[in-house]
Amino acid sequence: MSDDLIHTLLPIVGIHTKDNLESKDLFSPKFDTHRKRVYCGHLEYHAP
Repeated sequence: MSDDLIHTLLPIVGIHTKDNLESKDLFSPKFDTHRKRVYCGHLEYHAP
């Protein structure tokens, strides 16, 4: 989801903050593939 993009891009360009979540970094081994994805405020995305 686009809200995760910042958590992926910051480490790539060498920026590390206390607010960056490894569980949302697409390239991190700690990326959470099982968390809920919600869009339009209330609809849950189900992967095919």
